[in-house]
Amino acid sequence: MSHRISLTQRAFLRLWIEDPRKAVDEFISSMREMGEEPPQIAVFEQGETLLEEGARNDRLFMVVSGRVVLTKTDATGRVVVVNRIRPGALFGVMSFFTDEPTLTTALAENPTSVLILTRDEVESMTRTASPLAPITRQLITVNLLGRYREVVDLNIRLESVNDSLRQAMDDLRAAHNRLVHQEKMATLGQLVAGVAHEINNPAAALQGSVRHLSEILPALVGQDPAVRYFHLGLRTDMNAFTARAEERALVRHRYPDLAPAEQRLLLNMSEEVRSEFDGLPSVLRSRALQLFDAGLLMKGAMGSTGRITALVASLKSYSRLDSGEASDIQLVDGIRDTLHILSNRLKRVEVRVDAGEVPDVKAFPAEMNQVWTNLIVNACDAMGDEGRLLIRVYPEDGRVCVDVHDSGPGIPDAHLGRLFEPHFTTRNSSGHFGLGLGLTITRDIILKHNGRITPGRSDRLSGACFHVSIPA
Repeated sequence: MSHRISLTQRAFLRLWIEDPRKAVDEFISSMREMGEEPPQIAVFEQGETLLEEGARNDRLFMVVSGRVVLTKTDATGRVVVVNRIRPGALFGVMSFFTDEPTLTTALAENPTSVLILTRDEVESMTRTASPLAPITRQLITVNLLGRYREVVDLNIRLESVNDSLRQAMDDLRAAHNRLVHQEKMATLGQLVAGVAHEINNPAAALQGSVRHLSEILPALVGQDPAVRYFHLGLRTDMNAFTARAEERALVRHRYPDLAPAEQRLLLNMSEEVRSEFDGLPSVLRSRALQLFDAGLLMKGAMGSTGRITALVASLKSYSRLDSGEASDIQLVDGIRDTLHILSNRLKRVEVRVDAGEVPDVKAFPAEMNQVWTNLIVNACDAMGDEGRLLIRVYPEDGRVCVDVHDSGPGIPDAHLGRLFEPHFTTRNSSGHFGLGLGLTITRDIILKHNGRITPGRSDRLSGACFHVSIPA
């Protein structure tokens, strides 16, 4: 007898897995064959309520046909669908066995037949010696296991959704940071371009005036025999402040009658010119020194205006706003402009640019200038604004590569995997303040240009190296 029941259990379980609705029909037919009255089967119209959330429940429900939807009201009053019950499945199980208020509301999603078991019927079907008792217990167990499996699957899907949301949030933050940064750079570019334009006009006028003055001044002194010292001054580099101590002492000893300012002028002359100066009559010496000083000052003014003009050109090139399309550019031009703009940070840094013949790349110039700015500023921070900086530009496998080497302490291995994380920074610990967005934005710009950036240890200097490659 028990063997026959065991087979019935296995047959029923297989049938319930393959066709739950047919299994329910078979279960009811078996009850009738054994002379037992089947529980009530009620028919519900679409939208009709079977169970109310928060109510007490003393019945167990099994869907025979149709479908039941379970809903729950959240803290905002919104009704959320949490599950759909297919034929053959039970619902109301937890509230039935625990006597706790129901967690959800059960509604007929379409015309639905439901087998309803009272508490007495459930006890009779699960505790008697009837051959159906094992099947009934098995049915309840399988339904609970199925519901548990659904919860596990739901948690897995929820975790996957959470991962996607976290990634989307990180991407959104990164996009927000990029947009804010681009807006700042666009505003800064407009301001710099305006300032460069305002500087350019008077600088150009000053340069022209100095050049014209250097041409007409010799004519003003006419036949002055000391006029050649003006031309000597125009061709002489200032070196009074770099002269050796012995040379300064020699000039002071050789020309004790001259004022210190005049002695410094002589330090800028070559020994050959000084010997010629010794042969001048004393009445012409003062005149010669004045004209030599005028030539030095004129050369200094010409050099200064030339530096202003070059700086303005670099500012214009560096800060130009990108158009909607990328253009063909030489990366080394942007690197040189960036070095010119950052010259104040590089006063105590030995800079070398090793650039051969490389093809153009299609890029947004202002964005690439921001890349070089971030990498060079980071190198200066690592070196404490004193050391050596080597920038190599070379072609390789259809790409243009830029290696930025520094003589700093290098990148700790623990930081290599986090360098491009938003808001990761080591500046706070070294006395500097950083938002940790520079390398993140640098990487995003390079990726936008289908490029690659790789940090590591320099094989040329003692510090770090950032390798950047952009398709040629």
